[in-house]
Amino acid sequence: MRRTVLKKLPLIAVLVFLAAWIVFLRPAALGGPATYVVVSGSSMEPALMPGDLVVARERSSYSPGDVAVFTIPEGQPGGGSDAKIVHRLTGGDDDRGFTTRGDNLDKADPWTPAEPDIAGSLWLHLPGGGDVLVWLLQPLVLGVLAGGLTTFMILMGGRSVSTKKGSTTKDGPVPAHQAMV
Repeated sequence: MRRTVLKKLPLIAVLVFLAAWIVFLRPAALGGPATYVVVSGSSMEPALMPGDLVVARERSSYSPGDVAVFTIPEGQPGGGSDAKIVHRLTGGDDDRGFTTRGDNLDKADPWTPAEPDIAGSLWLHLPGGGDVLVWLLQPLVLGVLAGGLTTFMILMGGRSVSTKKGSTTKDGPVPAHQAMV
């Protein structure tokens, strides 16, 4: 019994990780609650540095002090793009919109995102994680990883299957002295 559980432990770990990813970290593009942003400027230094990965999660409401990920509203300077901004909410509310500012900036931003413009607030910050993610998503790296995984699966597929004493396989009965227990 214990041996069976130990053999299934890697599968259980993968399933738990996958379930946690689906519930907490699935990207908004896939219907999930998380938005991923790689920090590209210095406006939030020293808290957030260029190359950091920010994971923001949707909330029912936002308030001044939150670090939020948002798009610039249509009709406001720079609006209309899908670019994500990571700045602190400094005033306002969900209905009227928020004033925002980067921690490393002296002036407030010229836009006022409202609740529909906000993708979420900072939930997880991985220093340097954005650089790693960008590197992993390069076509050459993805190809090498896919090739390595395929090779691993092919090599693992050649392993002999263990059987119990006296059991049979497609080639017939397995003699007791050859059976693996």
